[in-house]
Amino acid sequence: MFKKFIVLFTAVYGEITHSDALKRQQVTGTPDLRLPGVFWCNYYSNEYLALMNCREQMESFDWWKKEDMEEGTMTFLSEDPKDLVEPNYLEDNARQNFGEEVFLAKERI
Repeated sequence: MFKKFIVLFTAVYGEITHSDALKRQQVTGTPDLRLPGVFWCNYYSNEYLALMNCREQMESFDWWKKEDMEEGTMTFLSEDPKDLVEPNYLEDNARQNFGEEVFLAKERI
């Protein structure tokens, strides 16, 4: 269903996560200035990856599953979202791979 909504609404960015995982990753700022986090399921449009300048990091990370779509890329950290309810090394590894600078709110040119 998430994938259908992405296509239907021409989404730029989206995620699916558990509320506990969301609380520990959320940082100040809006998704047009920084990545909100790396969650169980992440959708990055091609335009968003270019804006955040993080396509190479997204491509190089060892996702559990990565699905390339015409509009962008959908990624998953694990098979089951419940795997990420507790603090998890998968999130930390992904954040380190992307680099902390993409999670810090800053003005984009």
